[in-house]
Amino acid sequence: MATLKALETWAAPLLNKLSESERRKLAHTIALRLRKSQRERIRRQQDPTLGRYAARKEQQRPRNRPLRFMYDGTSRVAELKSYVKRGGYITGFDVEADDIRTFKESLISRYMPPLHTTQSGFRQKRGTIRRKMFKGIVANRHLKTRHSGAEVSVGFFGEVARIARVHQFGERDRVSHNGPEVDYEQRELLGFTDDDLDMIRDLLVKHLMP
Repeated sequence: MATLKALETWAAPLLNKLSESERRKLAHTIALRLRKSQRERIRRQQDPTLGRYAARKEQQRPRNRPLRFMYDGTSRVAELKSYVKRGGYITGFDVEADDIRTFKESLISRYMPPLHTTQSGFRQKRGTIRRKMFKGIVANRHLKTRHSGAEVSVGFFGEVARIARVHQFGERDRVSHNGPEVDYEQRELLGFTDDDLDMIRDLLVKHLMP
């Protein structure tokens, strides 16, 4: 295992012995290997220390509570487990009819406590499927390489770079274009792992071997 500073000190005199074209070729290889390792680590939801990213905060989406009522002054009872109100009408899935129905609000004679109190009407989902973060930004069109005979870089550019920076340093940003501002947890996307440094060292040695 090497530290970045120690690797730079060790590699500098060796790189000076290479021609410009050889350094560019080596830089190209290192850049591609680094991008691959960064992408794979991000997909594993790990930072450069191989610690897990802070979990995504679950977003609570407002939903309608089940709605039960007596309709049109008769014994007809409707219970909607999901619905929308628009223009004096309520349209939703009627549990009793097992189909989508539309009701005129002015004809509802009495509201009643719902029989099905879970959000789905019949069953309550247990457990939560946590979506992996940053799946889109690790594509090649966002996670790019730049290299020359003197340096190698792997990073994000454009608007994606701003989003990545917010997570990299745990900054404050809006959750959407017109949404509220929140403080984001720090989730380091880019950085060197011990394996990355060892990989760079091994490539240098392999390239310098006669």
